[in-house]
Amino acid sequence: MTALDVPGLGATPTHQVKDGDPDSSGTVFGETRQAWCDPGWTHLAEQPVRAALACLNRASNHSRPSV
Repeated sequence: MTALDVPGLGATPTHQVKDGDPDSSGTVFGETRQAWCDPGWTHLAEQPVRAALACLNRASNHSRPSV
């Protein structure tokens, strides 16, 4: 895996390579970034499902007869 890290606008990118050595700087960088990014992507992936379920729930509540 190859990754570029850009610390900010106008900054020079750094080149990191995740290799077979678990202690190399590139592997540590890659694993750290992966661990940081995965929860965000998981959260984003769940949002459409939550929105659809909320919509279905609202629709089913409106179709129930009043007592």
